[in-house]
Amino acid sequence: MSYYTLKKLRETQARFDKQGGEATQVWQVRFINDQYDSVMAVLVLNANGLTQGAPYSHGKVYHALLRLEEMNPRPASLKFTYNVECVFRSPPPPELQNQQQPPPGQFPPGAPADARPFVRVMSRGRSEAIHKALFLGAFNAEGEDANVNNPRMPRNTRLPVANSAEVPLLPPRERLVYDWALIVTSYTNKTWSQVPDLLGYVNEKKVRLRTRVGLPGGGTRTQFDHTFAPRTLLLYDESWDPHIIETVPWNVVTREVLVRLGGWHIDELDRGLSARAQRGDPDGSGGSYSNTDLLGPNGVAVRRLLDPQGNPITDPILLDGKGQPLNQQELEKAIFLRWLDQHEADFVTLADPWS
Repeated sequence: MSYYTLKKLRETQARFDKQGGEATQVWQVRFINDQYDSVMAVLVLNANGLTQGAPYSHGKVYHALLRLEEMNPRPASLKFTYNVECVFRSPPPPELQNQQQPPPGQFPPGAPADARPFVRVMSRGRSEAIHKALFLGAFNAEGEDANVNNPRMPRNTRLPVANSAEVPLLPPRERLVYDWALIVTSYTNKTWSQVPDLLGYVNEKKVRLRTRVGLPGGGTRTQFDHTFAPRTLLLYDESWDPHIIETVPWNVVTREVLVRLGGWHIDELDRGLSARAQRGDPDGSGGSYSNTDLLGPNGVAVRRLLDPQGNPITDPILLDGKGQPLNQQELEKAIFLRWLDQHEADFVTLADPWS
């Protein structure tokens, strides 16, 4: 099941004058929930062939000179929906319409410096544990609303995934999710050993990825232009393909960068069978631990939590982020501990087209 639907709302036929040509299309991207934003709407169009510099087509009419120049996403009246206006333009003069530009990824004739970076967009599927989700309610085997209202588990609230006794599921459920993959191709006369090895790293700072394509008759237009927040990009793969052009050795570098707009961190539900037992922490008997308790022969780092009968609990309960049980075991008060298991680096060190 796709997490979005895409349809063309309207478009204008191409108009040409002394200043060149122009045409517009409006595409509607509707997502299944509120996790996706206007940037994702643009990336959906990129993945469906509408990238900066893409040619304009209207039915069976194809205008090679009209190229996509602007993408303007706006929230629509429908929930989780964006309308993206795509503006195609062509440069003057008309007599240059028969000149052709080499397709992306091929070296244009002339100096190697004419070879410009470019970006392709695709998707990658993966399996992910579900720790929290939007609770929609209780339903019977026929898929009908069971009319069960639990005030401690309010509907349309993002909660840890749990059963109706509010016990988080162990192990957590998994689902298939998709990340955007940016295939970034660039050209360099450096060798791979002269460039920082950032495979497996995430971007520690905000970074901009911008590429331009050549136009018939000269000049350039933007092909891809996005600024990404810290820790939203992961350098997943990299290849170096050597070429000799005009006796000069060049490398075609292809990098696959995975995009996760929510960040590459991991959120783990804070729960357990034991409480922290450090100096000043509750000892479970109305007092608190002292240095003497911790340094004595029976000093421990944690204390096992007990049920009302004095028996050790067997199901994990929610903790408060400081190693102690939550005063009220309510799912909507749950604490998540955030981790990042990748190293961080400044992607600007990858050079053009990163800035």
